Amino acid sequence: MRQLLHILLALTLTSCKEEQKVIHIIYKDGNGIEANDHVQMNSKTIGEVLEVGLNANYSVLVSVHFQDSLPPAGSDYFIRETGFFGERMIEIIPSRSRFKTNPGDTVFGSFNPTKTDATRAISDLLETIRVLLSKEENDSLLNLISSLKLKVDSLESVRNNLDSTRNSLSDSSLQSSGT
Repeated sequence: MRQLLHILLALTLTSCKEEQKVIHIIYKDGNGIEANDHVQMNSKTIGEVLEVGLNANYSVLVSVHFQDSLPPAGSDYFIRETGFFGERMIEIIPSRSRFKTNPGDTVFGSFNPTKTDATRAISDLLETIRVLLSKEENDSLLNLISSLKLKVDSLESVRNNLDSTRNSLSDSSLQSSGT
């Protein structure tokens, strides 16, 4: 009941704060997202998290206020880790739709694991291996895992380049269509 009151309060607050620039995002897990966390699209901060609560289905409901216009309809909303201390943000990957998300809409989001998460998992695995194996086995396996870590870092770099290229192409296409 208390959580329902928080949600109602959040909806009331968001309706008071320029209703035309607020949407709600449902996540299976909030992954540490908090009020006042940044919302970014194309590496630019475009909004902030107003409120985080639970909906009737016990999913996480995040209310977001945008500074200017709302993102394109059909965009993807990811919670991303932004640093080594667990900071989070919502990253929007814009769709190519020429239509904007409607004010007050509720959309679905997801968690986007980052290199930091992969590196942490690999480090935990390395520590477990050190404990379990003999020195020779350990050294051989550590070399293989170190090679894997380099490949993960390389894939992360490729992914960032692809994201950047896609965003550039999306911006170019929007500009050429006159929007």
